[in-house]
Amino acid sequence: MKDDIVIKKVPGSDLREKIDLFYSTNGSRAKARDTDVYLLALHGLEIVGAVRFCIEEETYMLRTMMIDSKCRRNGIGSKLLSSFAKHLELNNIKNAYCLPYPHLESFYSQIGFNKIDIENAPRFLQERYSQYLGRETKTICMKRN
Repeated sequence: MKDDIVIKKVPGSDLREKIDLFYSTNGSRAKARDTDVYLLALHGLEIVGAVRFCIEEETYMLRTMMIDSKCRRNGIGSKLLSSFAKHLELNNIKNAYCLPYPHLESFYSQIGFNKIDIENAPRFLQERYSQYLGRETKTICMKRN
């Protein structure tokens, strides 16, 4: 299946309803925002994966990476992640952050993200991390230089 997947970069404003439906169908409460950019994994016209990236408080963030529950373990996530890394490199973007689940540390480290102490993250990320803990959502903080 991975060979049939096309990765397409789109602004959040272009496919807002389709992205929102994809996220909700796969268990995420995330909503597309006009200011965010998405890399979509497409199988034909169907969204089978998405990663959202944005700038928050002058900080580049990888957010809400999701693969269709029927398509997981087929290399789609790795293909999306690789495309994300290429985007960072082509645009000379440094110091990107993400707050993934702990079991995804080695996955994100494939493109140079390294776990850091939350105290070394920007203040707004420290606050988000605390909110996640309050909801009993375990995450780690990672940074790519």
